[in-house]
Amino acid sequence: MKLCSSTTALRLRRPSAHVLGTASDVEKHLPLLHSLSKGAKRGVPGWVQQPPLNSTEIVDRKRSASWLEVTYPFASDTELRDHYQLADGSSLRAGMFLEELDAFSADCAFRHCDGTSQARPLTVVTAAHDGLALEPGTSLTMTSDLRLRGAVVNVGRSSMEVQTDVLRVDSDGSEEYTGSVFTIMVARDAENVHAASVHRLVGGDSKPWAAEAAKARSAKRRQLAATALDLVPPADDEVPILHELWRSGGEGGGRVVPMAETVQTQLDIQQPAHRNMNGFMFGGYIMRRALEVGWLSAYRFTKRPPRFVGLDDVAFKKPVPVGSLIEFVARVAYAADNGEIRVHVKAERVSLRSGRREMTNQLNFTFGADADAATLPTVRPDTYEEGMVYLEGRRRAAASLT
Repeated sequence: MKLCSSTTALRLRRPSAHVLGTASDVEKHLPLLHSLSKGAKRGVPGWVQQPPLNSTEIVDRKRSASWLEVTYPFASDTELRDHYQLADGSSLRAGMFLEELDAFSADCAFRHCDGTSQARPLTVVTAAHDGLALEPGTSLTMTSDLRLRGAVVNVGRSSMEVQTDVLRVDSDGSEEYTGSVFTIMVARDAENVHAASVHRLVGGDSKPWAAEAAKARSAKRRQLAATALDLVPPADDEVPILHELWRSGGEGGGRVVPMAETVQTQLDIQQPAHRNMNGFMFGGYIMRRALEVGWLSAYRFTKRPPRFVGLDDVAFKKPVPVGSLIEFVARVAYAADNGEIRVHVKAERVSLRSGRREMTNQLNFTFGADADAATLPTVRPDTYEEGMVYLEGRRRAAASLT
């Protein structure tokens, strides 16, 4: 999903009352990220001090109540770079990054709804991510410090939309905006796991189009779900595309790779170390494993290490219990003219005893090969299922250009 043109204008700023702490403050203010992240444990956190609300009453809260920040000291911490980097020595492991970004967003939501309140203890779960598209000319590298900055920017009855900005920090302290992710978190009662009401959001952004942007993102999620090709047939103008692919054997005159040759699978046992506050598997971990398998699929296709470019919207359809067997199946869906590679990953809970399969997630990633687009192969679907994957990837590539 391409971010709207006003995203840069919507960047989160540091509130005037913000406090910057030390690594010893991370556990108190970012408890979920602290339990997961080696980088956050060594980072510089930021927050806005709020009075405790040990009450069951739903109140008005400002955006600053949920505002959080953490800076990973990659530039000065060699050991930390070794922990997070790819084999090329400079690129950030995107899977680890997405996993920790999800936990950071959960901390922002947890802070807004006073999840630590003794009067009304709550937990939060990830319902959806609205995608991450890196700004043109930027990448997730470790030559500079990395900063996450987030806050709740929209609320429903039990849902919270968290905006998380990703920033590269130079040695002089200046920031380069890399992209934003909008995450839908849902509050649950810690005792019965039922949906719980959250505080109202007031003040904050005075720009009237901020709320409209949130509505537009919600409408787009509903539209994508309603028109997904696993529910409805292809459009009339899409059928001839598949026919021409079958007739000609592929697009263009270059090298053509059958989609089946890009398939990468991985069967994982879901271990307790990656469970969330509710005892199910942490959604960020599922994203991480899906991206890693998807990266290998893109590698199979291009014959060179791919570069992470973005993540499309993700909906967490079913919770994954600890101990489950999850099979990730990744395949290249579409190779665009601009050199971007769309990879589709399907995550299913499987039973080796009965053979039963249950879909938990479908994820779509974008990679680049850092090569001339004209030298990249094209992908050819050979079955009806592959044809639907191809058309979905083509749709998403077209949507990213609008």
